Amino acid sequence: GETYNVCTGKARLLKDYVRYLVRHAKVKLSVKVRRGRLRRGDPKRILGSPAKMRSLGWKSQGRVAEALVDTVASWRRSPRG
Repeated sequence: GETYNVCTGKARLLKDYVRYLVRHAKVKLSVKVRRGRLRRGDPKRILGSPAKMRSLGWKSQGRVAEALVDTVASWRRSPRG
């Protein structure tokens, strides 16, 4: 087994994903950043290489934020819910 990154190859800010998920949540959410809990080496941007996936013929077809919302919707439908 090998590891494959399913990604676009474009850097993104984690806070942008969090904001998007909060906007699309079906419940009221508030996000609090506890500065003391942040680690010095934590990345501010997330970036992955899609090279291995592309070598198999894969191409990104949608927006990452939409995929996150789809994932949350799938979890909601799960029996473990």
